[in-house]
Amino acid sequence: MSTRAAIGYRVGQRIFTIYSHYDGYPSHTGKILQEHYASADKAEQLVHGPQIRNFDHDGTCVRFGDGTVDDHEVNDSPIDAIQGYDYLYLFDFTNLQWECYARDGYVKPDVLRHVEIPAGVTCEPS
Repeated sequence: MSTRAAIGYRVGQRIFTIYSHYDGYPSHTGKILQEHYASADKAEQLVHGPQIRNFDHDGTCVRFGDGTVDDHEVNDSPIDAIQGYDYLYLFDFTNLQWECYARDGYVKPDVLRHVEIPAGVTCEPS
């Protein structure tokens, strides 16, 4: 089973995201985003392209398709952006870091909780 994630950034009230299919948990995708994609240019380039299959352990983004399609989505809120995904990663242009969120379970599905991206964790193969 896949750990799916939405990866994106916010401009004003709009959230631009791209789908990532495998290994979306914070100790893998979160760590790779922090280590390899923690700049405004890299975050924007990551979101604008074909959907993401996975990230290799060296930080390489493996995409679905031939690279000619921009499959990003535009949402009006983080709750909209996370629908159907396990995690939502949003790049913070002010602090130049990634933030990770998850829905707060079945009791409060319209509430997001902040999830820490582990520091100093080596991305191990799953």
